[in-house]
Parts: sequence; structure tokens; C-alpha cells
Amino acid sequence: MVVCGDATVAHRSTLPSSVYPATQNLLLAANALGLGSALTTLATLAVDELSTVLGLPDQVHPMAVVPLAGRPDHPVPPRRKAVDRVTYRDRYGTDWA
Repeated sequence: MVVCGDATVAHRSTLPSSVYPATQNLLLAANALGLGSALTTLATLAVDELSTVLGLPDQVHPMAVVPLAGRPDHPVPPRRKAVDRVTYRDRYGTDWA
């Protein structure tokens, strides 16, 4: 999927604040449906080519690409660090507890 922002709805400089939270919801929905997904913005380095291939009007800007794919029947849960290992209190490096 190519996630785009329409500059007639919001100023181009504020599009990311709407588009990326919506993209996160897309990623969560894909996971709930059993699909694998990832967010990448690398393809948007070729905005002109991507816009041409998709036939996008000038005011619609591609901002992210989300590949979707089926997952194995029993996907492995993602590995996550404990919250207290990646959060700090008041200053970087200060334990949360």
C-alpha cells in the first residue's frame, strides 16, 4: 500500500502529523488480520516516479509504503525489551523506578 497525503485537506508541512498516525493504525489493523507489514519511506525518495506510476494528482503526495503479506500459521510474537529497560525518568539514563 502507498500511503498518501492530500495537500488540499491540510498544509503539506502538517501532513505527516495526520498521515503517520493513520499509517500506524493501518499496521495495527494488518496485524489483527494476520498480515505481516512494515513501514518504509525509502520509496518516497522517488516521489516523482511513484506519483507517475500511481497517477497521483499534484496535490497528493506519497509519504509511506506499507508492504503487506500473509504470515505463517503460527507467527512468532515480536521480541520486546522490558519497558524499564527502554524508558527513563526526567533525564536520559535515570531509572524509571
